[in-house]
Amino acid sequence: MSERRFSVVTGASRGIGAAIALDRARRGEVVAALARDDARLATLVDQARGSTGEIVPCVVDVTAADDLIEQARMLTDRFGAPDLLVANAGRFSASGPTWQVAPQEWAADVTVNLLAVQATVAAFVPSMVGRSSGRVVVMTSGLGNGPGPYFSAYTASKAGLTNLAMSLDAELALHSITVFPVSPGMVDTDLVDWPEGFTDWVPALRDIPASAFTPVERIVELVAAIDRGEADAAHGRFLRSTDDLTAVIKGVVEGPPSARRLGLLPYAPEDPLA
Repeated sequence: MSERRFSVVTGASRGIGAAIALDRARRGEVVAALARDDARLATLVDQARGSTGEIVPCVVDVTAADDLIEQARMLTDRFGAPDLLVANAGRFSASGPTWQVAPQEWAADVTVNLLAVQATVAAFVPSMVGRSSGRVVVMTSGLGNGPGPYFSAYTASKAGLTNLAMSLDAELALHSITVFPVSPGMVDTDLVDWPEGFTDWVPALRDIPASAFTPVERIVELVAAIDRGEADAAHGRFLRSTDDLTAVIKGVVEGPPSARRLGLLPYAPEDPLA
């Protein structure tokens, strides 16, 4: 097995995933870059040449659970359990009034954004549990924290994903593994090449100023800080790439147990929800 640190990044052939994978390689790590697009993965390997680390391209569909488990087995046999697992693969395709969206199109977004993350966890986390260490970053979205008219598949899946990450964090506490649901913000990647017709329903997105986008470097920096342990006091809490991490950690440590957690607020003390 390699003595170098080992990271796994899904959705690594483009955008945020590619940026994170390259950063990890430039930090001297072995990085398993998982994606479906072999040509883009080959480009990523070329971009990493000269780094002190290494990109290991892995052509796999994260929605194919059995293939993912086999890929994980081969990787962990070779490199050991991941020190860092970044579940980044995502999809935004279903748009329009929910009752008009083809059910299979709606389900496809949920499959990639939510079900495939559970499959990724099932494939890689057992080895991390066996070693009793590691960190998991789950790339969710602030859009999952409220209603998402005309893109309900995306927001519903991201709400579920945030809850999944928080639940997983609680489960893994006994194994010294921390989980971080992270929102990258709106980064100028392929994901914001909106589906055809989407901006007819949400016209405000037709002309987004450059200032509205979050530089991809912010999410890369946050993942690096998480990997260094700088966010450990806020594990299981919702983090954003635009956060002042020091301020957020101080707030969640000193704040209520529900701080930065997904949940429903009661309307008053007498609300039965409370």
